[in-house]
Amino acid sequence: MPVALLAVTLGSLAVAAYALRWLLLPAWSGAPARLAEAVLGIAVLVVVSELAGSVDAFRRWTLVPALVVVAAAAAAVGWRRHSATSQAPPVGVRQGTAPVVVAAVAVTVALIDAMNSAFDGLHGGMRSFDTLWYHMPFAADFVQDASLTRLLYVGNGPTTFYPANAELVHAAGILLVGNDVLSPILNIGWLALALLAAWCIGRPTGVAPATTTAAALVAFLPVMGGAEAGTAANDIVALALLLAAVAIVISAPGSGAALFVAALAGGLAVGTRLNLWAPVLALAVLGVLTSASRIRAAAVVAAGMVVGGGFWYVRNLVEVGNPLPWFGLRIGGILTLASTSAPVDCGTTSVAHYLGDPSFVRAYIVPQLQTALGDRWWLVLGVALAGMVAGLASRRRTEVGLAAAAAVSGAAYLVTPATAGAMRAVCFGANTRFATPALALALVVLPLALAPRRRGPLAAVVVLAATMPLTIHLSFTVKAVVATIALTGTALVIGLGARRRIPRTASALTAAAVAAVAVLAWWHQERIYLQLRYTAGATSFAQPIERIAAVLRGVHGARVAVSGFYENYPFFGLELSNTVVYPAIRSGARFYPYPTCAAWLRALRAGRYDYVVTAREGGGSPPRQAAWTRAAPGAIELAASAPGTRWRGEPWSWQLFRLDRGPGVNTRAACPGGRLGPFDDPRAPPEAGAVARAGQHGRSLDCCHERGQRPTRGDGPGISARHAPTAGRFWMVRP
Repeated sequence: MPVALLAVTLGSLAVAAYALRWLLLPAWSGAPARLAEAVLGIAVLVVVSELAGSVDAFRRWTLVPALVVVAAAAAAVGWRRHSATSQAPPVGVRQGTAPVVVAAVAVTVALIDAMNSAFDGLHGGMRSFDTLWYHMPFAADFVQDASLTRLLYVGNGPTTFYPANAELVHAAGILLVGNDVLSPILNIGWLALALLAAWCIGRPTGVAPATTTAAALVAFLPVMGGAEAGTAANDIVALALLLAAVAIVISAPGSGAALFVAALAGGLAVGTRLNLWAPVLALAVLGVLTSASRIRAAAVVAAGMVVGGGFWYVRNLVEVGNPLPWFGLRIGGILTLASTSAPVDCGTTSVAHYLGDPSFVRAYIVPQLQTALGDRWWLVLGVALAGMVAGLASRRRTEVGLAAAAAVSGAAYLVTPATAGAMRAVCFGANTRFATPALALALVVLPLALAPRRRGPLAAVVVLAATMPLTIHLSFTVKAVVATIALTGTALVIGLGARRRIPRTASALTAAAVAAVAVLAWWHQERIYLQLRYTAGATSFAQPIERIAAVLRGVHGARVAVSGFYENYPFFGLELSNTVVYPAIRSGARFYPYPTCAAWLRALRAGRYDYVVTAREGGGSPPRQAAWTRAAPGAIELAASAPGTRWRGEPWSWQLFRLDRGPGVNTRAACPGGRLGPFDDPRAPPEAGAVARAGQHGRSLDCCHERGQRPTRGDGPGISARHAPTAGRFWMVRP
């Protein structure tokens, strides 16, 4: 059944994408046509899922029929409305043999590393901190709720409001096959899209091998972790969509339909990552300014971006009154846009903040560049700078525009909050990912600027290909090599049109054999994956969650409260049926921890939790939530860290409790010392303590019942847990 549903879904998306491309860009063929179809297919999946999720209908038997209907409608409209057009097809220049060979070798070697990372993810479960912190929890939550509009708090206020197009694709995969076995390999598909887009960027000027190598160089920088294969990280997703937007515009400059599809790709990008706003807006402005009708072009670009990425910002606007809750705004007496809680991970300090202190840069910034950009990081930055300068010095509008967009993106990166972050800029290395869009645009400009020169295409691909082994450490396994050769061979057969020279009977038999092998490989790999997924020794965690994950792995349908850990995805269990929640007090766009024992115990009771996970990094004493949880009637401590436990050099204390849902709790008797906090009156709502603290900092307090506002979804008004009864009064903090 899962294989059949997946086949129907992919078939429907293929039909819809082909029909829409036929309707919008009928003269297109070859690589540009396939790229446009990929963007349109992704947009169809995202938009249909968003429409279903906005009415709490993101379910298997809603999504699949809806996609079939959309495919049928698109095919009918495309067939009837298409007519001969004077639109010229995208120009393609023959690529030199030597550059193609150099690029093929460089890209294939890099792809082997990506495939190796994907097999690692399929062996023991997806890795990377952000994957386990919020990427996959978002996806699992979408499936559990059948809704995309509810906010999921994962211990960090700003993360709650992130756009989630990439996570939505993972959620669709979980919905179709019943587990997350597709997720470790999805980024291979996004990587392929990035390389296809890069090829299309250089195709009109005969430097496609060099632009493809440039994209591969950026995608395989150490900070991208083997193009993020084997994880659910979304930097490669956003990069692929950005390059697709550039490629589609370059393939048909002046075409309104192409501009819409490019804007759609840009919208999908900003609906994936916030750091894509700068390059996408820069490209959008350039596209509008270079159009014959600027007003019409602006409308087309706005429509494409809203369709591709507007959903998540509208959700934020509806939920908290601010589409960008990371940034507050107050215009006295006229407009107030609430901002969310301060980040708990990397703070808000930008790289630009430290540029005025050369000694700090030498001591803390420069040493991290080698880890982030490779052994010869200066070579990567030097080639990118050369591409930007060459583009700005070019006489052709395309190169100047891309170089300008790269410069704007680079400047935006420097002032983006959290690009350095935390004490001694400890987040700088990991957050150089935010600079990859600027690097990609600058690197693809270099071959475009060298294209008019006689040896330019070959020189560009040689420089870029040589930079890869000088900066990047690659890993290989036999399985990864075989899989890469098979995939690249198939891509070359399709891309070069060799299939057309194969008899139809032989082609059909080959396709059937490949499909059969793929299904068998699927069943085999799925069985292995589910056996080893997040088991002891199979995955290395950044936090000491291994024993807790082992206990919760076999638990089904439980509600789990978490405090102190961020790698929470393994707590969802093998079947992704556990509901994992960070109990917190929500007031508008802000989140507060429960300040007292009584408030914490009432939140656990209201949330109907079966398990509680508490943890604390640093110091030797257990977290206060652990002592509070022990006071709950019927609480059983299933596991706990030994005194003096250290993980990766840091002291940790953690505990796992099983709760009894039966009896209520007398907070006056249960809490340590039997004392109540200043706002722990049993009749007061649990969030009152945090609201009182907010009031002490100069904010006024309003009760929603008195002001006609409705409580938000939660396990109590204003509480972040889901699917639980509400009671009492809801207090809002008004700045």
